[in-house]
Amino acid sequence: MKKPVPFLWRYVPWHVLLLIVSLSTLGIFSSLTLRRTYMDRITSELTARSRLAGAIIGDALGKKDYDRIESVCDSLGSIMPGRFTVILPDGLVVGDSDESPAQMENHAGRPEIIHAITDGVGRSIRFSNTVKLNMLYVAVPYAPDGTVVAVVRSSLPLTQLTDTLHALYRRITLVLICVIIGAAVIALIISHSIRRPIKQLIEGSQHLSRGELDYRMHISDPHELMMLGRAMNSMAADLEKLISTMQEQQQEMKSVLTGMSEALIAINQQGQISRFNDAAGALFSISPEDATGKNLEEVIRNMDLLRFVKSIRENRGADQHEAIIKIPEDRFLQARGSILPCLLNKSEQILLVLNDITRMKRLENVRKEFVANVSHELKTPITAIAAAVDTLQSGAVNDAKNSKRFLTIIAKQTERLHNIVEDLLQISRFESTAHEQEIEQSLTVQPVLPIIKEAVSICRSAAAKKQITIEIRCTSDTTAVLHPPSLEQALVNLIDNAVKYSPNNSNILIVCESDAGHTTITVTDFGEGISAEHQERIFERFYRVDKSRSREQGGTGLGLAIVKHAVLMQKGSIRVKSALSKGSSFTITLPGKRV
Repeated sequence: MKKPVPFLWRYVPWHVLLLIVSLSTLGIFSSLTLRRTYMDRITSELTARSRLAGAIIGDALGKKDYDRIESVCDSLGSIMPGRFTVILPDGLVVGDSDESPAQMENHAGRPEIIHAITDGVGRSIRFSNTVKLNMLYVAVPYAPDGTVVAVVRSSLPLTQLTDTLHALYRRITLVLICVIIGAAVIALIISHSIRRPIKQLIEGSQHLSRGELDYRMHISDPHELMMLGRAMNSMAADLEKLISTMQEQQQEMKSVLTGMSEALIAINQQGQISRFNDAAGALFSISPEDATGKNLEEVIRNMDLLRFVKSIRENRGADQHEAIIKIPEDRFLQARGSILPCLLNKSEQILLVLNDITRMKRLENVRKEFVANVSHELKTPITAIAAAVDTLQSGAVNDAKNSKRFLTIIAKQTERLHNIVEDLLQISRFESTAHEQEIEQSLTVQPVLPIIKEAVSICRSAAAKKQITIEIRCTSDTTAVLHPPSLEQALVNLIDNAVKYSPNNSNILIVCESDAGHTTITVTDFGEGISAEHQERIFERFYRVDKSRSREQGGTGLGLAIVKHAVLMQKGSIRVKSALSKGSSFTITLPGKRV
């Protein structure tokens, strides 16, 4: 069997050689790229300078004012680095920033001059006998009418490029030396590790015993120890993967429990809480960390729920229970519980899932109350109509005086039924998503005064019967973001209520104000007023402060509910301020401009 070659001599030299070749190639490529980039930039700059100089001396060339051209070249040479030269097409130099044109030889044979005349731009790199430096020459023809009048040449020394390249070469050399030194140090370290494989095995075993499963042993010789090291590495990898999978599953379960909207509580046989998710913490106002490990009675002091847990333990099966939790206010909970089987030598636990159905209960109560109110409101006029019809059928129809009175009752109650149905349909339209979107899309900035006047005109006859004066204080330039039909409906209801509950020969005041991006419309009457205990509920459906008088006035109990819905649909709000025997003020607030 061939003796294994030491790792140091098998791999390290090739790695060092590869680094040297790679860095050398990178250095050469970088120097070439830098030179090309630098040359292109300097060429573009010199071309621009030449064109600028040509534009400046154009007038002097037309007049053949060579002294002026020489003066311009000297000025440009003192302002910008480099050299400027102006050559006529026959090669005669008529201006130069460094030398006297009279002492300069003919430039017709210069390559940059030839290429400038023939190709449009000429570039040349050569040694300058004048400044004793390698120079970059860029020449541009000046031909205002298509005929070359002169060639303007700009030039710069290439010392900056040479210095930059030399600095790069020095750095590359320094990097190569550092890499070689680093490679030698790495080789010594590897050699040292190879000479002590047994010590590495011992250290590796100690790491694994401490639970550091990500630790790996790298052994190349001898073969037996190398195979042993690989087997231990494989075992550590399998254990790490298994533990990582378990941790991921545990984290997933934790995420699921955290994201649950239902409260989840696990209780062990000792009655202690072993799991308590965030929803349970929010429900019982305690953090999961504080609740875990405590007895259930310490965290939840609701006897119904505690008896429910006891029944699960005694019956050893699933069950359902509903309890009222008064923390901090009455809440309805749907509780489900079951016993979890024993796993991994753990004792069985009781799992509780609590779902807060308070909102469902409240909605159910609202529905029942609404049905009861509607039934009651419909029953009263229907009963009156039925009684009148029964009386007419019993013979009163032949009595002209009584039949007219009963027909008047039927007509009045029929109108009341019609008003109730219309108001219910109006509220239903306000609550529909399609109607809400329709109103939202049609909201525009409009003046409020015309809408107020239209609402007042609708209520004018009812006010006139009671000799009530309606005063409007609103300027024509007061605007708001509104939906005209909805605002008019709300104002008509408010003004109509003000008329109904105001005494004869009184006033109703409507005031508009704009401030801080909002517009308010306040309807004020000086009637009976509303006591504080009723003010929070007057916008509820079928709620009446004085039920008997409201029915006498012909109200349906839905007017203010419609007002509230109409205002909310316009992104506004409504509030009431009232005092008994002093009157009431209803204030609608609308946005002054679209957001």
